[in-house]
Amino acid sequence: MTRHETNKRGMYRTLNSVFQSNVLLISDLPVLTTAINKLNTTVEQIDTVNEKYLLAVGGKTETKNLAEDALLEDVMPIKSALYALGIATGNEELKSLSVGSESSLKKMRDGDFLAKCKMIKKEAVTRSTDLSPYKITESMLTELQEKIDEFEEALGGKDSGLTNRSALRKELSEKFDEADAIIEHEIDTMMELVRKSQPLFYDQYQAARAIRDLGSSHKVVEEEKKTGGN
Repeated sequence: MTRHETNKRGMYRTLNSVFQSNVLLISDLPVLTTAINKLNTTVEQIDTVNEKYLLAVGGKTETKNLAEDALLEDVMPIKSALYALGIATGNEELKSLSVGSESSLKKMRDGDFLAKCKMIKKEAVTRSTDLSPYKITESMLTELQEKIDEFEEALGGKDSGLTNRSALRKELSEKFDEADAIIEHEIDTMMELVRKSQPLFYDQYQAARAIRDLGSSHKVVEEEKKTGGN
């Protein structure tokens, strides 16, 4: 949820508390009861969609992070061996390719890190004979390629999941719009029916209802007009 949506969700919760405290009064207005039930159902849907959205975002990120850690574990010894070889042979290009700490690799953008690992692997394959004294084996290079493929797949999964996350984000916005419509076009109208007969209930509702746009300058101006604030 966005910050504004989180505030709205808090308002829905406060409204529900007001309704629960006045359940006997509400029972005399079946149409209001129906509208409140619609709102509660929509709020439940908001929570469900939000959970799915958070899972979609967090799950993909976790998969990528695990693949990144596994790739780092396999690429570091090979990178270090290449650097040592570069020092031994005076090969500046080789040293430039393989210089850097694990933390510096972690700070790279995902795409740049992937490209770096591919170049290291390619160079290691080319110089596999020279790297044998550094205990770099063919199986290590094969495992490195597997980790590169897994990380690249995780990045691809993150990108492909964008459609699903976008759909959930859109659905979440739509559900908030539905909840707002129920409040504005149904519950607000029906609450006017009890304005005179049940003033305490009406005032409680309005107080809870005002939370909706506390972050909005437009609403703040309206509330100041009501309360006479400066």
